[in-house]
Amino acid sequence: MDEAAAEKKGLQPIEADLQAVTMLAGRNELLKLIGSWQSGNVQLPLGLFVGIDARNATAYLPELYQSGLIMPDRDYYLGKDARFAKARGAYQAYLGKLFRLAGYAQPEKRAQRVIALETKLAKLQRSRVENRDPQKTYNKMTPAQLAKLAPKLDWQGFLSAAAWPESQS
Repeated sequence: MDEAAAEKKGLQPIEADLQAVTMLAGRNELLKLIGSWQSGNVQLPLGLFVGIDARNATAYLPELYQSGLIMPDRDYYLGKDARFAKARGAYQAYLGKLFRLAGYAQPEKRAQRVIALETKLAKLQRSRVENRDPQKTYNKMTPAQLAKLAPKLDWQGFLSAAAWPESQS
């Protein structure tokens, strides 16, 4: 990597992305932005990919999965063990350093807010054990069924923003 060139560019390469985040006005706009970033190498609260149907090895399905945590899993945010507390402290210090280097005001406060948000996401996620349970993780449904399950979210907007082909199955 050419560090000198990267330093010279600063935040310019991601300025449009930062502006898009700043302009968000609601949950459905956020969902569409998350959809549009699916093809990039960005850690998002919700992931989308194509995988083999766990109950039909000859078929492929789009799969939504939980994501959005930078540390390995929910235990790092919720665990009471000293090693988890140490990891949280190191992560928060790292975030503070990133915000400081990026020139943001109140970098430590911003780092705390990121940790708080990721902790909220962690509370909503399944544990490692639950993620290995095929009964809990296999929830095949149509886009219409997904929309009925979570009607306050614009799933069609998410799929369109992700450049997902329209499908009824």
